[in-house]
Amino acid sequence: MRTLSLLTLAVATGLLAGHTGTAYADLGVGISHAAITIEETLSQGGRYSVPSVTVTNTGTEPSRYEVIVTSIQDQRELVPDPNWFHFDPQSFDLEPGQSQTVSIALHVGDGAEPGDYFALIEAHPIQAESGVTVGVAAATKLTFEVEPSSFLELWRLRIAHFFEDTGPYSIVIPPIVAGLILLTILSRRFRLRIERRS
Repeated sequence: MRTLSLLTLAVATGLLAGHTGTAYADLGVGISHAAITIEETLSQGGRYSVPSVTVTNTGTEPSRYEVIVTSIQDQRELVPDPNWFHFDPQSFDLEPGQSQTVSIALHVGDGAEPGDYFALIEAHPIQAESGVTVGVAAATKLTFEVEPSSFLELWRLRIAHFFEDTGPYSIVIPPIVAGLILLTILSRRFRLRIERRS
């Protein structure tokens, strides 16, 4: 997985711009970046590590939070599949004033449409029992571009991802299998030589 080179346009918190928590007197949420622009053009099927965001409980009550991907209705840019994004952790509990750093992995789909994409990395409090979203949120604007990948590039990425996902077993098993095949071939030849001599 590659770490992206990006430009952080601003450091702020809140829904698209700054800290917010006015919808509920006791609930609040902030997020560490107002906007992130990925400078590198991404490839179909590629895996990338997006810099983390920090979510802060700006309210006066303990709350459970989650991070998701959303978009703006009728936006001009392409909307990425939410399944491309993986957050660690995706949900967590915060005391008032406490913060949580969330790492973001971006796995661009093999069939992603080439072009400019826009998404919102949104953090909001939820009701711990039901998981229902509470009406206050903060978001980071994320923009990036996807370029088409050749057939060979897609297969190269799939193989690389296989080794990445199954390591270290995928690194150890192939040499062992190759060694067993080699031993089998050598043992058969050795038997043939003994039989011919006898």
